[in-house]
Amino acid sequence: MKKFILPSIFCILLLGCKHKNDINNPIITGKYVTENYKEKDKGYDWILIDIKNTDIKDEINIAISSRDDKKKPTCTFDGKAKKISDNTYESEFSDKKILFSFTDSTLVISAPNKDDENILYYFCSGGASLRGTYYKLNPESYKNLKDE
Repeated sequence: MKKFILPSIFCILLLGCKHKNDINNPIITGKYVTENYKEKDKGYDWILIDIKNTDIKDEINIAISSRDDKKKPTCTFDGKAKKISDNTYESEFSDKKILFSFTDSTLVISAPNKDDENILYYFCSGGASLRGTYYKLNPESYKNLKDE
């Protein structure tokens, strides 16, 4: 009888585990903003990017929004990106590729080649682009966001 206890416990634990994306990497997930976010109280436009895990391995969800309290939002995007290398993810829209490259405090959005750069304007109005560097917010800063 004792021979079956350990294997039985292992089977119960194995069956009880749900597959979850293993990128619970604090370097990647979180909220990122443009530099103008620190001047939001003065009316400056800003962009917020919310990066979350999905249930699929090596995939993240990306939700991009911008200030909409005083005027029409500048940029919006909702999509998924797949991991292509350490801390770099790629999304595709209209056969164009968009890169999301992470460090411990920044996110850089770019296109892998010149022909794809125009797609970064598609999601924005007024000549704005998603291209650029975004800065990671500390979780304590989340309470200041309108969507939290």
